[in-house]
Amino acid sequence: MHIPSKLFDILKWVVMICIPACTVAFVGLDGVFGWGYGDIVAKVSSIVCTLLGTLLGLSSISFYKDGQIQPPDQPDEGESTP
Repeated sequence: MHIPSKLFDILKWVVMICIPACTVAFVGLDGVFGWGYGDIVAKVSSIVCTLLGTLLGLSSISFYKDGQIQPPDQPDEGESTP
């Protein structure tokens, strides 16, 4: 399963920054205003982030396995390592 690079970058930003930040904001405001849904939002957010992060990880592994690009921690062929 391959995700286009632009979509991958957008989803990565959403999963790593946007969803957690919105969750923290909602849970914090829930404590102030007493909406009563903070724990539910936190649990759902955690599940969604875990699911999307796993799918993004699988896409990344598939991308590297097909040899389209070298993983960041491995040198290109022919390069010497110190």
